[in-house]
Formats: sequence, C-alpha cells, structure tokens
Amino acid sequence: MSRKTLTILAGMLAALLCALWWKGRAPGGGRADVPESAGRLLAGMDWESLRAVVLEEAGDRIRLERKDDVWRVAELDGYPADFERLRRLVQALDELTPGPVVDSGEGDLADYGLTEDSDPRPSVVTLEHAQGVTVLRLGARRQPRRPEDLWGPPPGRFARVDEGPVVLLAEDLPLVQSNPQTWWDRGLLAVEPETIEQIRVEAGGESFAIERTEDGGFGVVDGAETDFADASGAKRLFGALRNLRADRLLTAEDLDQEPWPEDPRLVEARTADAVYRVWLGGAPSESPESRMVRIEMEANAEARPEIRTQAERTGQQAEGRTFGIPAYLVNALEMDRGAVIQVREPEAVEDHPEAEDTEDAAAPESEADQDRARMVESSE
Repeated sequence: MSRKTLTILAGMLAALLCALWWKGRAPGGGRADVPESAGRLLAGMDWESLRAVVLEEAGDRIRLERKDDVWRVAELDGYPADFERLRRLVQALDELTPGPVVDSGEGDLADYGLTEDSDPRPSVVTLEHAQGVTVLRLGARRQPRRPEDLWGPPPGRFARVDEGPVVLLAEDLPLVQSNPQTWWDRGLLAVEPETIEQIRVEAGGESFAIERTEDGGFGVVDGAETDFADASGAKRLFGALRNLRADRLLTAEDLDQEPWPEDPRLVEARTADAVYRVWLGGAPSESPESRMVRIEMEANAEARPEIRTQAERTGQQAEGRTFGIPAYLVNALEMDRGAVIQVREPEAVEDHPEAEDTEDAAAPESEADQDRARMVESSE
C-alpha cells in the first residue's frame, strides 16, 4: 500500500472519530456549532438577597422561606429549617459549573427530559431574590459509559436556567429533595454540661436537685446529712442536654392516639444565663425507641445577647409542639433519685472494754514457772 493511500485512510479515520465524538455530546446528534458556556451556571444570581427556595421533585413541592431572619419550612407551619443543609444546597448551586452546551434551547426540550410531560419529570429549583426569580431545571441523567465502550457520550445531567441553553452538568445535585421531613431543624438544645449550675427533677409528686460545687464536684440540694451525689450519675444527668435532637414532629393525630400525660416528668436545668425545661412523656406505640418531649427555654434579664436570641428561636421552634426524641438521648433524664443520690451509712461504733488493772490482768504463771520459783527459794 502506497504512502499516499495510508495518508488518505488516516485522515478519513481521524474525521470519523471526530464526528463520533461530537455526535455523542447530544441525544439526537448535538449542535457542534454552539460554543461551550463559561464560568458558573448561576453567575448572575444575587445570593445575598435570597429570600425563598422552592424545590420540586417527582410532582412534590416544598418551600423554604426566610421570615424574621429565620429560614422556615412553609409546609410545616413555618417550623425552622435545617440551616446547615440549606447552606450546603446554596453553596452547591453557587459553585455549579456548566459543562458543554448541547442545545441553544430552540430544539425539542423533551429530548433532554426538561418538559413537564417528561418521564421522569424534571426537578425544579426556584430561587426568589431581590432581582426577581431564577428557575433551574434538571432533566434526564446520562449514564456513564461502560468500561468496554471505547467511545460514547460523557455522563452527566442536562440542565437549563430560565430560557437559556441546555447544558450538560458533570455532577448531579442530590440535595434537591422535596420531602419536608428532610428539611426541618432537628436540633433542640445544645447545653454544655460545664455551664449548668443546677438540675432539678420532678416526677411522681417528688423532686430532687443536684448542684455543681465550687471544687467542680456535685452536691445534693436540700438533702439529708447522709445524702451525697453519685459522681457518675450526676455527670450523666448534667450531660443529657448537650445534644438533644428530635427525629419526629408529632402531629395532632399522633397525640390523639398517644395522649400527653397529665403529670409528666420535668427536668429543669439552670445556667448563669437561662433556664431550660424538658418535659418527658411516654413512648409512642409506633416508635417505642422514642420518647415524647416538650421543651422550653427562658433567658434571664442579664443574659448575653446570643443567649436571648437562642431563647427566642427555641420559643418559636418549640411553642405548642411535641417531639419524638430517640430514647438513648433522654435515658439520663429518666434516671430515678437512687441513680443520682446515694445514702451514706453511719459508721459503726465498736465497744472497747476498759483495760483492767495490770496486776489483776496479768496471766497466771505456768507450773514450770512455779517449780522454778520454789527451787530458788529452797536454795536460799
């Protein structure tokens, strides 16, 4: 075969491979004449003025909105949202980098799963901000090529912002979820044990209290002289409010089936800035590993500003609500008095008889001693 023929064949092969690569960039043939986008996908978004995020997925919808400087879940009567989860979503959206443009937006969007009648329907993120409304649609997912495939389309997910072009995202957005149960803030109280000065427990018409002493130990408040605080039990009790988190928000229907007790157990913790109250109910029949709990936080008049803000947020969060909390988080709050306070037994007093006169108390001499004494006397 001549060198000229080899050159022609090599050129044809290169052209064929190039055509296959461009064709693989779009579902129906692609648009090689459309340039790739640059920068971030939501480069014009005003994140500082963001006031609402609406998530739609598989026909479900959830609205997260900012009211009174607190992000709330509209579908849960304005309950505070999980701010850390929302922060991660906003950060992911802000850092979203577009891949290649596969369509200018004039083609058939159904090919990319970006229409309402697509199956599955596209996920939609609506961002409300001072400049208006920005809508991000996430369409069909492209599966990664198989290891045995030498050529094939790159993986990713098709997306479109407002009426812009269709781009292929290299990464998906797993945080786009429209289930309200994934968005409410489960954190209730986070009180460090060393800040608690006293804890009082009221249950069954009885009460007891433990306080922190100046030497860093624990003492019994208004107890008998023989009462003393068990260090192990007291540490568990004082550490029970370090990370109090809920796993359920009980509805009115739940409380109809599991009534709140008339005389619930009360655990009251006092710090220099606030008073924390936790009421413990029973275990819901549908969730025996949980306990029904209600909470309250009351800041002192001299409390620091951040504590007063926390008390206000806790009030908005817990007002009129009953939570289901994992039992392992509240086991220490259910300890009875005997597990925290022990009784010191009085020391036994032994009777020591008075010593008798040394002469009277002397032991009698043995017969050998007596014989020896008589021999000494006879020799004299």
